[in-house]
Amino acid sequence: MAARVTSSDVAALAGVSRATVSYVLAGNSRQTIPPETQERVRAAAAHLGYRVNANARALVRGRSNLVLLILPDLPGTDVRSLIVGRVTARIAEDGYSLVLWTAGQGESVEALLENLTPAAVLALLEPPERDAAVLRAAGIPYFCMSSGDEPAAGDVDAVTGSLQVRHLAQAGHRRIGYLTTSDRRLQRFVAGRLDGARRAAAELGLPEPVVHTVPAAGPDQIAGVRSVLRSWRQGPDLVSGLCCYNDNYAALVNRAAHLEGIDIPGELSLIGVDDDEMAAFLDPPLTTVTLDVEGIADHLVAGFNHGRRAGPEPGPAPRPRIEVLSRDSVAPPTLAEPLGEEARLSPG
Repeated sequence: MAARVTSSDVAALAGVSRATVSYVLAGNSRQTIPPETQERVRAAAAHLGYRVNANARALVRGRSNLVLLILPDLPGTDVRSLIVGRVTARIAEDGYSLVLWTAGQGESVEALLENLTPAAVLALLEPPERDAAVLRAAGIPYFCMSSGDEPAAGDVDAVTGSLQVRHLAQAGHRRIGYLTTSDRRLQRFVAGRLDGARRAAAELGLPEPVVHTVPAAGPDQIAGVRSVLRSWRQGPDLVSGLCCYNDNYAALVNRAAHLEGIDIPGELSLIGVDDDEMAAFLDPPLTTVTLDVEGIADHLVAGFNHGRRAGPEPGPAPRPRIEVLSRDSVAPPTLAEPLGEEARLSPG
């Protein structure tokens, strides 16, 4: 096995000191080193295949090229993965790497910062106040997506719930249900979506949506959802269109409906939220509400660039683009009476 190339080897080949090698390759701007010397060091490092130790570089610079992204303690979705992926790619263009940490899980922020000195800290949602105070006191550039005067998450979710109901109403559904969750981690979003759904139904002259709550979207909930679907299919005012908290809950309903022999969308139309990857592969493909993932990620990157003095202050987060992605799980009802003209309003 070949011996590992060290900074001493680079220094010997370039005819400089090890300190000069460290300063040049770590990009230390506090040292004035002639350009020709810098070029000689980089050429020697390239010739020998030497790579800078990231920990050593962090000691010299006082900060690493790592960016810490704090994730909320929420069930995983494709949306969060897409945001993380875009932020990772954007900051990599400037030589930074993303590290993920879930708030409220495992070690504290204090312990984390003892082991990691990030160039900046980003957060999708405001972490617990104790953690936020630690981050503010650490002197590390910190940007939170949910800070400032941007539209509240509840407002975004209200639009989402409203779009779900309006899309079903446009298809002709009069009696609409809403399957949501009691998961405590999701209540900040649940309240907004239900409120938006109820307000849309009232504006359209529809009955208030019938709500059923489940703890999670796991397979152990299928039997209970089958029972609810059976009850909703009985009586003269049956539920013909169903909004779901997100695509995972819509997939739960899809499975329960198939087991119950309920045709989607012939007997029950279904709409989710998030456009998870599996949504297009359900039978039938799921109609869903999509969020502007790129806009959310780009706003986080703008906050990071401002923190490192490489861009203007991003200001309030723009309202995300929220749209219905229509697929085959929504169709006109076959058993419910048609809506009047007052219910055929355009979404928005």
